Amino acid sequence: MPWESFTPSRELVPEQEYYCVATWGVLSLTAAPAFWTRTGPINASLANLPAGQCVGTSRSIKLVWPFNFVAETLTVWHDRKFSKEFFKCGAHKEAMEALRGRVEFRAHRVWVTGSDVPMSGDYRATSTFWTAVKTGQQFREVV
Repeated sequence: MPWESFTPSRELVPEQEYYCVATWGVLSLTAAPAFWTRTGPINASLANLPAGQCVGTSRSIKLVWPFNFVAETLTVWHDRKFSKEFFKCGAHKEAMEALRGRVEFRAHRVWVTGSDVPMSGDYRATSTFWTAVKTGQQFREVV
């Protein structure tokens, strides 16, 4: 899915570091209804955060053999504290509780700069950004 910006690219400081979280998890197809019914509220919660918290996000779903799917998210934040607040309350917390025992999500955290963040709707730049974050070679790890 192409990048969805909540902070316009022109407002990002090119050399400033932003907190980036990539998550992924493998779920059985039987967990799909629980996953899908909670994805919309999570996305709405992200979109409704106050300005200056979430820079933007992208999501991906892939079917894997034999009867599973991989759910991935990539989210960039103005500050690490906003990410922690979001993941611990509201729709996200409810989703994690509903999926407890049905999925184990993993997270990879890196620092990206404003110039690394794709423009909203740019599929090619989003794909390149995903690859760079997932391989971890271009960005500084969060410790």
